[in-house]
Amino acid sequence: MELKELITNLPEPTIFTTISIEEIIQENVDLMKSINPEWIPIESDANMMQIEAFSYKEMFLRNMFNQAIKEMLPHYSSKENLDNFVFGFYGGELRLEGAEPKATYKFELESVLSVDIIIPKGLELSDVKNQSSYVDENITILAGELEATGKVQLNLKVKSSSIKTEIVISPFPYILTPKALENFSGGSDVESDEDFFKRAILSLNRYSTAGGKDAYKFFAYSSDERVFDVEVISPEPMKVDVIVLAHKNKSEVVANVNTALTGESKVQAFCDEVTVKAAKSKEVTLSATIDLFDLLKQKEIITLINKNFNNKFKIGESLPYSSIISKMHISGVYKVVLGTNTDISVLADEYIDITAINISVQEANL
Repeated sequence: MELKELITNLPEPTIFTTISIEEIIQENVDLMKSINPEWIPIESDANMMQIEAFSYKEMFLRNMFNQAIKEMLPHYSSKENLDNFVFGFYGGELRLEGAEPKATYKFELESVLSVDIIIPKGLELSDVKNQSSYVDENITILAGELEATGKVQLNLKVKSSSIKTEIVISPFPYILTPKALENFSGGSDVESDEDFFKRAILSLNRYSTAGGKDAYKFFAYSSDERVFDVEVISPEPMKVDVIVLAHKNKSEVVANVNTALTGESKVQAFCDEVTVKAAKSKEVTLSATIDLFDLLKQKEIITLINKNFNNKFKIGESLPYSSIISKMHISGVYKVVLGTNTDISVLADEYIDITAINISVQEANL
């Protein structure tokens, strides 16, 4: 069962106080009458208006206290509150900051020169709104050439960005015109609240024994925010295969995990031989014929069906036949007939990658 589902099924903590505004008003009316038994609570009375005003304030305060208590519980808290809770109670664990995306840029000189011109690593660029980037590695414009291309890294931790940083702001002895040839890509966002909390729970395993399955998972997740899923398999005693799934920059992510788990890192048990591998993709094409009550809704229904298959699959996660039917049998669909009548299963080191969904549509014959 997923962590999110476990949290959803938790009972509401009894420390939360819930009471309606009508109950609060009645309590305050009873209090007023105990002080002044002769008082009659009618809406036009000035005391009654004050009671109602302060009752609403009391309700807002109760809600504020409830929210403050929630933010002290890690599975309810978010952002800075979660950062502080995890740091204090999970051994100083910090949120992963993400990775900066890169893009290919063309750099052009004003005129051809007789010597090689090196655009140094770290040369800073900017856009019109002060978002900066920098040259990732030295770029050489050869003598007699007017231009060269190279990688530029955005100074922002996001998966991708269409920002164009085409203004040179570092001192440079020649007139240089940068031109973005593509959008920035290959980065990753700051670790989400849900992923951070899941990793914090896994972090408890690093203190027990070296070489535990969850320990390897924790160090793998901690090595790179772009790690989507990790599976640990032991094909034979003292041999451990750590299978890593990343949807972008796979080789770079696997290399980062390998660095974290092997060599001088010493996080593996001294007798374990650890091998880090990329998860294997099992490409799947789904084919189906669906009968619709109304053919005019064909485009809308196909869009919704495709959206139902947007979730990325984890390593070793199968796709049952019944689940495929369920995702396609939405409102407006009378019948679904799949091209295959079997579950889609994968090996322990594979993940499902749905590359295409081919749907034939016909009118339902009622």
